[in-house]
Amino acid sequence: MKFLLSTFLLLLASLGPGTAPAAEAKETTKPAADTAPDISQKAYDAAMALHDAGKDAGAEQAFRTLVEARTQALGAEARETLLARAALIRMEIYRGRDTTAASRMQALLPLLQRVLGAEDRETLICQRRLVYATWDQGRYAETEKACRSQLLTDTRVLGPEDAETLGTRMLLALALFNQMKREKLEEAERELHQFLAIHERLHGAEGKETLSVRYNLAALLLKQDNYEAA
Repeated sequence: MKFLLSTFLLLLASLGPGTAPAAEAKETTKPAADTAPDISQKAYDAAMALHDAGKDAGAEQAFRTLVEARTQALGAEARETLLARAALIRMEIYRGRDTTAASRMQALLPLLQRVLGAEDRETLICQRRLVYATWDQGRYAETEKACRSQLLTDTRVLGPEDAETLGTRMLLALALFNQMKREKLEEAERELHQFLAIHERLHGAEGKETLSVRYNLAALLLKQDNYEAA
């Protein structure tokens, strides 16, 4: 059985408001008509707000509209267009409604690396979404290897307690847990103990993230027949 509850943390880090960069979309040279679609950062933030409110179908449609508008106004490979495309594909992966989403993210990644940079936050987020897709497909050993590699970059570029870095660590713990080998379970337990301490400090003992980690740690202890600790 998959260890699913901590997916909440993975998606929160991947799709939360922190993913939007500060740069504003370029202004078009022609005066915009009253009915012209909004291609600004404000439109991006509004689409993200729909996701944060749990209105994922509306968020997906808003991102799709934004991609079309930015492509027409700015070009398919403009920075602002690529950011909207990446957000749309992440939303599609999140909702699990499009089986081609992961392959389209894989195709988009080289563009992000070239235009945004290999160590840009958005690029790293998309890389982790691809790693998450391998976990979702049950390829746990592959997920573990990819997480260990990405964790080095996340820690160096973003910092050890950035939401993205913590998301990668949680994904590593999930990959270790689901391999169901003794040494992997022991490492996953150590990771979750450390993870719990970080979240208690950052979010408090009763924060949603903290409670999610505590629940998963208890589930892992049960899996190891450590009933008293669980």
